[in-house]
Amino acid sequence: MAEPFLFTSNEMDALAKRLHSQLLRVKGPLRKLVIVPSSLYKEYLFQAFSKLDSKVTTGFKILKLNSAIDYLLRLVTFEDKKMHAFASPMLLSLHIEIQIQSRLQDGTIETDPKYAKLKNFLSSDKKSEVEKRIREMSALLSAEFMHTGLYANDTLEDFLETETFQAALWEDVFSKWDFPYKLFKNAKIFCKKDLEMDLHFFGFAHIPKIYESFFSKLEPFFKLHYYFLNPCMEYWGDIVSEKRRISLKEYYEKKGVALSEIETLDSYLKNRNLLLAHFGDSVKEQFNSFVDRSASFEEVYIQPQKKSLLQCVKEDVLLLKSQREKPDLLDSDTRIADTSISVLSAPTKKREVETLYNTLLDLTNNKQISPSEILILSPDISSYFPYIHDVFLNEESHFSIEVHDLEIQSQSSFIKGLLQLFRLKDLRWEKREILKLFSVPSFALAKRFSKEQIVRIKEILAHANIRFGYDKKHKETLLRVNSDAAISPIGTWKYALEKLLLGLCVEDTGDVQDLEYLPNSYLQMTDAELIGDFISVLDDLYKDACIMKTKKCSLTNWIEYVSGLSERYFKVDEEDTSEMSGYSYFKEQLKALYQLVGKCDEGKIGFSCIQDYFKKAASKKSGSFSKGSTESIVFANLSLQHITSCKILVFLGVDENAFPRKPSIFPLREIDENKMDYFLSPSQEDRTSILFAILATKENLIFSFCNVDPIDNKPLCISFLVQELMKYLDDSFCFSEKKISVEITKKYGAFSFEMMSLENNFSKRVYELAKSYYREEEEILHFFPEFIERKERKISSATEDELQISISDLSSFARNPLRFFFNKSMGLYLRDAENLEESIEKQFVVSALEKAIFRSDALTRGLDKTLGSANHLGDLPEGIYLPIAERTLKEEVASVHAALKNFELTTSDFVSLHLDVSAKETLNIAENKILMPAIRLNIDGRDVVIHGGLDGVTKKGLLHMGKGNISSLMKDWPKFLIYSFLEHSFPKDLLLLQNGKTKTMQEKICESLTSYIRYYQEALETPCPFVPDWAEVALLKTEDDLANTIKKAFSQSFQTAYVDPYMKWLFTHTKRCDHEVLMDYWQERLKEAFSPLLAFLDKKVCV
Repeated sequence: MAEPFLFTSNEMDALAKRLHSQLLRVKGPLRKLVIVPSSLYKEYLFQAFSKLDSKVTTGFKILKLNSAIDYLLRLVTFEDKKMHAFASPMLLSLHIEIQIQSRLQDGTIETDPKYAKLKNFLSSDKKSEVEKRIREMSALLSAEFMHTGLYANDTLEDFLETETFQAALWEDVFSKWDFPYKLFKNAKIFCKKDLEMDLHFFGFAHIPKIYESFFSKLEPFFKLHYYFLNPCMEYWGDIVSEKRRISLKEYYEKKGVALSEIETLDSYLKNRNLLLAHFGDSVKEQFNSFVDRSASFEEVYIQPQKKSLLQCVKEDVLLLKSQREKPDLLDSDTRIADTSISVLSAPTKKREVETLYNTLLDLTNNKQISPSEILILSPDISSYFPYIHDVFLNEESHFSIEVHDLEIQSQSSFIKGLLQLFRLKDLRWEKREILKLFSVPSFALAKRFSKEQIVRIKEILAHANIRFGYDKKHKETLLRVNSDAAISPIGTWKYALEKLLLGLCVEDTGDVQDLEYLPNSYLQMTDAELIGDFISVLDDLYKDACIMKTKKCSLTNWIEYVSGLSERYFKVDEEDTSEMSGYSYFKEQLKALYQLVGKCDEGKIGFSCIQDYFKKAASKKSGSFSKGSTESIVFANLSLQHITSCKILVFLGVDENAFPRKPSIFPLREIDENKMDYFLSPSQEDRTSILFAILATKENLIFSFCNVDPIDNKPLCISFLVQELMKYLDDSFCFSEKKISVEITKKYGAFSFEMMSLENNFSKRVYELAKSYYREEEEILHFFPEFIERKERKISSATEDELQISISDLSSFARNPLRFFFNKSMGLYLRDAENLEESIEKQFVVSALEKAIFRSDALTRGLDKTLGSANHLGDLPEGIYLPIAERTLKEEVASVHAALKNFELTTSDFVSLHLDVSAKETLNIAENKILMPAIRLNIDGRDVVIHGGLDGVTKKGLLHMGKGNISSLMKDWPKFLIYSFLEHSFPKDLLLLQNGKTKTMQEKICESLTSYIRYYQEALETPCPFVPDWAEVALLKTEDDLANTIKKAFSQSFQTAYVDPYMKWLFTHTKRCDHEVLMDYWQERLKEAFSPLLAFLDKKVCV
């Protein structure tokens, strides 16, 4: 076979054309293998061939480098005549983890001095912490071993002779696996005589030296062709960076070389193209390696024809131009600055993607560029994917997209569900954690739950008192207490679901707190089968979670177990391509795990090892997403291996924190990097990417970044690599004496409608946003106009229907008229932000509201019975917090009982009054239970009926448990008016529990109740902000005091004290109230409603 052939050009399309001609040149049985850096290069070559009217459709393969090496290993024979394979990083990490656990179990780590450092690192009293540290160490060693096996060269022999645990583990692991240095360095390779093949290497900026050694051993059998993107047609092997130039100068000065000779050398080194000097070091290294190995080569260099900024830069690099007088690139006719290289800046990632979309829309419209000729690369495309999806796939978008390098799990609900199943062993089994698994389509399909049934299950569970834990034993495990502790099964899945089913058989007697099983008004008998199926699946999940948590098995058993789990709990829809892709990937990982069987120690391991393996596999960034036509914009991670020829190339998200990538840290490396083979560090690769981007782009090169840090809101700059490029442009070119970097940079604001003109492309949505933002101030409406505008009082019509008012509604209104209007009149309910974690806090403390309810309940039912019911219903904390809660509640009730003694009352003196609309006369239906007719009034010609239960009634009067001040009494005022209005044998006194006083109201009861009902009717129609505290100020103090009180509602006091969520929401989302308007409308109604109360307390209304 002939010796290697090298073809170089400064244009990637020229390289593709040459490859195309080579593939066409030889016909017959000859195999042709094209080796590329990434799948994007494969797509690029197919597109390039199709544009050339290629007839090459069969007879060749296109493989990535690692896949090509695996393929070639199957075609050739080594001297040892064995099959050879390399371990993946994940598989190697798992192997190392198993070996470390094995050495820990057999005492090697404890006794062998080589493992002293590892022993210190793993030392911990907690078994879980030891396992975690083993896993971390395995991941670090795996990365280090992979790097060492690829670049260590002859220094590896010295490393293996060291008395370190790294060397010992290396010997353990790689006695079973191959690694590149071991296999390729001195191996003798044989090949079948009749096997003929051409190998074509296309698009590589760097190939590890040991791989080159392997390919060189194939030269006697195969013909090798290298296609290399060379930026310069001149010799540039002696070009050095500024840093290297200075270090050489200092070196020769220390050596005592004559100053004249140093200056001559320095002058020579300064005469260079700075772009090649700063960004082309790795390209030069690889080019020199190809030249050394190639017997013949061909060069085709294409000089740029256009005089855009980008083409001028290409020309400078091609012709190796150094600094000279700056040419003016401003168009002499249009006087518009060229934007073939541009920088876009925006304050958020979402805004950055929006500006990019608009820019691409302009470019494709003006230059007739196809979306498939656009390539967008980002250091972390996953972080931009939600914004890309939102902007590029909305209903007004003109583009289709294809996104690569996404996490596998982000594109497969099956993989997500599998990981969630694995996590069950470590979770608390809260409702959302279990329902997350049931919401996975493949899980629901396997267990035969329809979408409607899943929705129904969620509805049912919303009423169930489920906190965490499968059963009592599981709960004890989670709380880390022994079985002797007072842990209640209440709040667990098993207990709550059993109560749900048994509750179907219980009749609602009205006093559900006395029942062992609660009746379920929201549950139907038809739900019983569904709940039974749900319980059955839940039981199976818990059994498997216990196995994964506690059992230790061999690797083979775990692989079979995981395979069984996937079959039992998941059924993938074969028509769903993304799900089938995820399922196939899972099967590949199982197959990969089987490779480890027989290679590692056959000890027993925990499931966490397997779980971690699949977690890493699911996080691998090899997933993809596509939607729309084949003519799609391609998105991918920013990598040197992804930069292919295109008309528009975008570097997205290249801020100073993201690009270049930080240098990798190898804390366990025992080999000096300077003695290793040359390798590209992440920062060097990113530097080379700038040069490749310039060479690969035909029309527009765009750099985009977010100029505000999303974490701390501090300003961000663009990557210093882009700044270096901008510096080069400023030093080499100008736009009519203006700085290039300034003219090509566009900084956008936070809104998508900024900087718009009639010539810009913008959507209807953006137009509507702009119109909404810029509308006149007076057009903005207040949520409640009644708070800022005077309103005429509505006169009730006598023909209106009968108004029925429950006592509970009156009590709710009295406590908070504004909340009552939201709930009763508008049907709106807001959740208190302070209670978002209520379900969690409830496990540890009893809230003030719960204490008040408990006190009231204990007065009529007794302490022991109330405590029993509360515990039965799951209203009390658990574990070590239960005795504390019980003691606190007992103290609360004891203080109330002590206060009752002032009135010579006991719990047996409490009476239950119930006003019923159907009752005709007063009846004693049970001991201390009285049924009375509802109160019927005619107010302003409208019939009003007041009904419902009246609590707090004793044989000596109505009990008020508040502080006894005006705002406190306002909350119970309607109850006292109703109590006084009724005809009964009890004293019509108000008993003030906290100060032991008794108050009596003897006259104008009907008028006072009528006035309060008028106030209630008015507040049903018009929102009233006068909560008791405000009403007290409005009645007893001046308008200025009221104005100050309202002003405080808009201040930061919300952050320091509890504020009703309705008040807080209203006064933080609307304009301020006008206290004069409020007083003008409500003053008379407040006086009518509360003057009797003030007189009752010997207070006077402020005039």
